[in-house]
Amino acid sequence: MAGLDSAAATVSRRGSVLAGCQPDSEELEAWFFGEWASVRSAYPRVPPKLTSQAAYRNPDAIKGGTWEALERILTAAGYFSLGLRKTEIAGAIGRRMNPDAKTSPSFACFRTAVLAAVTP
Repeated sequence: MAGLDSAAATVSRRGSVLAGCQPDSEELEAWFFGEWASVRSAYPRVPPKLTSQAAYRNPDAIKGGTWEALERILTAAGYFSLGLRKTEIAGAIGRRMNPDAKTSPSFACFRTAVLAAVTP
């Protein structure tokens, strides 16, 4: 019976963590803007200080679509002239991401929920 009580407490705790998450980001690419160093590592010709500009400071509030914004930036830097290849970008940037350095509030909430789900 103690095992069931423990499992119920864990589900309750996880549920409360997840309930606090409000997905504000439109797309996964918002999380890339939230850790620009990983984007620069994968695509070094992108502007280094881009995320200090007002339009990109809050990665979850980028207007006009995050993948479209990322496509414009990468194309201007000489990458993906024939269109954004999302799976390629996800792999290239994802391998370099530092979860502790993310500035996206939605990613922070997601990370907290995942950690709560896997922590006994």
